[in-house]
Amino acid sequence: MKRKAKSKKISKKQRAKNRLVVFLVLSVLNIGLLIGTLLMLPTAFQTTDAATGETKEWLPVESITVEGNTRYDEEAIIGVSGIELSQSVFSLNKRTATKKIREAFAYVESVSIDISLKRDVTIRVTEAEEMGAVYANGKWVVVSHRGIGLMHLPLESEKPFRRLYLKGVKTKTDEIGKQIIDNRDLETVLELMEAMQANGLKGVAEIDLSNRNDITLNWKNQILVKLGNDSNLTYEIAAVVSAIPKVLSRHGDTATGILNVSQYSDETVSSPMIVFTPSSILQAEKEKQEAASTTGTGSSTAAATTTTRAR
Repeated sequence: MKRKAKSKKISKKQRAKNRLVVFLVLSVLNIGLLIGTLLMLPTAFQTTDAATGETKEWLPVESITVEGNTRYDEEAIIGVSGIELSQSVFSLNKRTATKKIREAFAYVESVSIDISLKRDVTIRVTEAEEMGAVYANGKWVVVSHRGIGLMHLPLESEKPFRRLYLKGVKTKTDEIGKQIIDNRDLETVLELMEAMQANGLKGVAEIDLSNRNDITLNWKNQILVKLGNDSNLTYEIAAVVSAIPKVLSRHGDTATGILNVSQYSDETVSSPMIVFTPSSILQAEKEKQEAASTTGTGSSTAAATTTTRAR
């Protein structure tokens, strides 16, 4: 009669111990492989010419071009990127190059880097658009639509030359390349800018957020538009676009004064109206008030205003 060999049973504890040993051995091997790879990186993409002994990069970059740039020297952009004609395309770090370019050039809003099959490198730049200028720490600072500081302007007048004046906005810094405008004010300005573009309102020279309950626009240095608080701004801009032609038709193309659409920001007003008060009426009222304060007598004037509704 044949006897069967007894099988040794391995306990769960022993199996767990064996797995741990295997794991540790593999971990040590992987760490050694990683260290070896890192040590080889400097020469991983190099070849040596047998005749001259000269070290050359394997598949080197053939050309580098810059597209979309209108403000900076292209050689400066290439230099900052760190990309060189002599380096291997496999050693090119696009993420690092992109970061360096954006940090060095304020007007560069985004960067993409492409490598063709012929080993031609193209650096594509998207430039930031100017939104306007703010006054920060005694300086005029031109900002983008992201509120980023783009450049400083000479402080020669009370308003920035040929740029939309973002008056009264809260600022964080005056440093170029950093976010200048406070987030809340930036959100309000962007809402106004988008509403003006959508409704075709052109000629606004100033947005004043000095008092957020009395936001105003300066239209062509001709009409002061009173918007009230920051509620219903988009609808108010549409109302302004509807009202201005009516004001100019009645008072003339050179009419000046105050266009008040602030009732549209007050939800308690059931039938909001738009009121235009010519500068002549405002000046007359001002003179009468000054005279009254001098003589100590009261005075009141019913202003000849234009009242209308937005279509």
